[in-house]
Amino acid sequence: MARALLRFLSYLREIDRRDWCGANIHLVAHSMGAYVLRNAVQAMISDLGGRPLPRVFKTIFLMAADEDHDALEDPRKLARLPELGESVQVYFARNDRALTISDVTKGNPDRLGSTGPRTLTSLPQKVTLVDCAEVSETRPPTDARHQYYRKRPEVLADIRAVLAGIPPEDVPGREWIAARNCFRIRPARR
Repeated sequence: MARALLRFLSYLREIDRRDWCGANIHLVAHSMGAYVLRNAVQAMISDLGGRPLPRVFKTIFLMAADEDHDALEDPRKLARLPELGESVQVYFARNDRALTISDVTKGNPDRLGSTGPRTLTSLPQKVTLVDCAEVSETRPPTDARHQYYRKRPEVLADIRAVLAGIPPEDVPGREWIAARNCFRIRPARR
C-alpha cells in the first residue's frame, strides 16, 4: 500500500497544474484496513527519510478500525496519519462484536474502533471522533455491528455531510459529548 501511495503521489506531481480537476480525494480504511494503513504510513515515513508526509487527502475515514487504541498517539503507529489529510474522522462503536472478538482472541489492547482513542489530550484538532454505538445494529445480525459505516442510514448521512464539507459541529444528527470529546450519532426517529 505504501508503494501505491508513493506512486500516486508521483503521478500527482507529474500532472501539469492546468490539468488539475480540483476534485477532493478521500481515503477510507475499515477494520484491518487501518492496520494496513499503519504499515503504509510507517513505510512512507521511512522512504521519505522522516520528512513531513505530503497532504494528499481531504478526509481520511477510520471506520471500525481494528487498530490499537493508542495508534493515533504512537509515532510507530498512526500518530503521523493526520499529516496525510486535511481531517481524520474516527468512527467507533463500543458494541462492535467483531472488534471484541479481535480483542479477546488476539490479546490486543482495546481497539480504536471500539473505544476510540486511549487518550483525548494529545490528538490533533483535525481528528474528529464519532461514536456510532447507538446506530451500529445492522441486518443481517451476523454483521456483528461491524458494518454500520456502510449500512446505517444515519452513518451514511453523517459521512455525506463530512464529504460535503460541513464542519463537525454542524453535521445534522450529531450531538456533542463533552466528557468524551466526541460526537455521537443519534438514531433516526422512526
